[in-house]
Amino acid sequence: MAGRLPFNCAIALARLGIPAACQCPISQDEYGDLLLTPLNAAGVEVLLAIVPDDVTNSVKTEIGTTLSRSIPVGARPLTEAEWRTLLTEAGFIDLEVRQAPMHLLKMSRILADEGPWRTLKFVRNVIADGDARRRVLDMRAVFNKHAGHIRGIALVGR
Repeated sequence: MAGRLPFNCAIALARLGIPAACQCPISQDEYGDLLLTPLNAAGVEVLLAIVPDDVTNSVKTEIGTTLSRSIPVGARPLTEAEWRTLLTEAGFIDLEVRQAPMHLLKMSRILADEGPWRTLKFVRNVIADGDARRRVLDMRAVFNKHAGHIRGIALVGR
């Protein structure tokens, strides 16, 4: 399956009824759809972190609502403390957590992740496909508006 080991593990866990999530950059083209379709079908979540841990519920609600309108897969933004609690309650121990700024749709990040040719293909697809352009611009607007509160998060435990 596309995505290799991390995706296959997340899908297998979700199919067994074990909460599973996957955090990584995914392109907004047919290759990205190849990865997102089986993840979404299996119920695997896209991980986003809201910072700081004591952010108000109104900010969390607004971020969750605007993200769910612009991202066509299950994205559940939680604080780091909420992610830790969720995974601990699911039986994970020895959690290691890393966070990074949400630069998913910044051109420099796309270029670094995808390389020049795939970046050009991404840009061409966004220009040519009105729905894709709308989704990308909506997501980017959400990321920019909430830049102080949204981060990528990776949690690893056993």
